[in-house]
Amino acid sequence: MHWKRLSQKYECFPQSSYEWCAAWWRYLGAKRKLYVPIGVDRVGEVVGVAPMCLERQFGATVLRSFPIHFGDYYQLVVVDDTRADYFHTALITHMRTFAEWDVARFDQVNDHNNGFFERLRAQPRVETKFLTKCVFTEFAGMTWEEYVKTLKRNHRRNLKKRIAKLEVGNSVELKSVESPEEFLEYLPRLRSLYRQRWKDDYVPQKSSRILDCEREALANCFKQNIATLYLLLVNAELAGYVIGFPHRSCFHCWQSSYNLRFARYSVGTLIHGYMIRELIADGYNSIDFMAGEYDWKLQWSPQGRTTSTFMFLLNSGRFRSRLLAKYCLSWRDTLKQCWHPLLSRSSGRKLACWLISLRQKLEGGR
Repeated sequence: MHWKRLSQKYECFPQSSYEWCAAWWRYLGAKRKLYVPIGVDRVGEVVGVAPMCLERQFGATVLRSFPIHFGDYYQLVVVDDTRADYFHTALITHMRTFAEWDVARFDQVNDHNNGFFERLRAQPRVETKFLTKCVFTEFAGMTWEEYVKTLKRNHRRNLKKRIAKLEVGNSVELKSVESPEEFLEYLPRLRSLYRQRWKDDYVPQKSSRILDCEREALANCFKQNIATLYLLLVNAELAGYVIGFPHRSCFHCWQSSYNLRFARYSVGTLIHGYMIRELIADGYNSIDFMAGEYDWKLQWSPQGRTTSTFMFLLNSGRFRSRLLAKYCLSWRDTLKQCWHPLLSRSSGRKLACWLISLRQKLEGGR
């Protein structure tokens, strides 16, 4: 398959790989129609794949990037030579035909070293919406000790104290897991930690379908050696974990949580410290904490370095496409401001779960 071949040969970002996207389509694609543009050069070689689909929204048809709500960055799967520019141009030209759609939409497009981002932003009738910032830090050529010296004084002092406190009288181990079998063996415990950590959060618990999707997508990535699990073990008990994606000398943190029994040691902070020390020893150049500009992420980035992700909308100019663009770019945020206060109550979260379940049934229950 062209998608798999390109992904593996040119080291595409794992959340755009076939292994990741196929799981999302299987469990969460619902009634959407698969529509994946493929670019071919003059000698017939496939040079680009754009994971996209068609969906209906408010009576309009949207050509939309996927996976949807199941990844931090969207990237095209392309070769790493000049033919990528031709594919970008051809894809944008094709989008502007509005052959079967009223609006073309890309989500989670990151602005860091992204030629497609620049081309898309320069197009007429393309509107952008800022989504979130993503924190990253670089430590190329540094030792762990040199990197720690770059951290702010308070964080550096607290980090040393907490490590010393944890290691007194305890056996502490950072374990990396790369095999799918071992990952699946740990998965029930990871989910238990995650549920306990976020049980009072204002976000409804994930549905069984989303959990099944995550399980398959991550297992697929572990099989292709494009995912890694780090475990912090204290006296052989699981104290915390980080799941992420190694990609081109950068480790991308996707999900993390910790055992509340060890909260007094600040293991949520310490596991990232132990992990960064391991990444430096293994020759990584940087770490990307992905979506969300949170204080706990910024404390690991002394320069406060961030990238940004955006939504891009290209509308046909017709009334319903302009209406849908307005909803996506502004009206939806207004509705969310009314909706979020409801999630502060358990009854509101239960209602949200019921509505999500109902929506999935109406979409066809795939």
